Amino acid sequence: MRTVTPPDVKWLINEAAALAGELERIDREISDLAARRERELATLARQREKVRRARDACLATLELSTTPMATEVSLPVVHAHRPYDRRGGLLAFLRDAITQAAPAAVNTELLARMAIEHMGLQILSPKEYSRFKHNTIGRALRKFEQDGFVERILTRSAGVSRFSVWRLKPDIPTLVELKGRAGAADGDKMEVKGG
Repeated sequence: MRTVTPPDVKWLINEAAALAGELERIDREISDLAARRERELATLARQREKVRRARDACLATLELSTTPMATEVSLPVVHAHRPYDRRGGLLAFLRDAITQAAPAAVNTELLARMAIEHMGLQILSPKEYSRFKHNTIGRALRKFEQDGFVERILTRSAGVSRFSVWRLKPDIPTLVELKGRAGAADGDKMEVKGG
């Protein structure tokens, strides 16, 4: 004889099975996070040891090159790269922002505001913001331009004489390169005909 399971009991069994699956997923996620954290801690410990050895070597060199009296003074701790996350952090952020915006272009103003927000910087005055935008962001973008990573597009806008817009440099040959290739191809044809 067959017994019929009431619908509310079936629902509870299905719900319990779904919750058990959710618990397993959460447990896997916890173990994955723990493993990732262990890897990150190991990486940071190696980085810390490398920096500590470099500092010790620097201090040892200082001791060799100065009088004993000068080395007795306690050196202050300086957080040289904190504002931009890590050494090269701002450049990495700008590179990622431009790459993600591709093929669209991004202006300097937007990149400066994004960098301030991403890095958590405290810009206190319009003058300080202008310096950050022109000196820090502008210098980085000009370096990217020299390296061939981005290209600058000058644009006119209402109320602004001009401002720089930047985009990822496409892998499309310029007219000069095409003319050079065409000239080289013509030279190859001439050699074949003459040979």
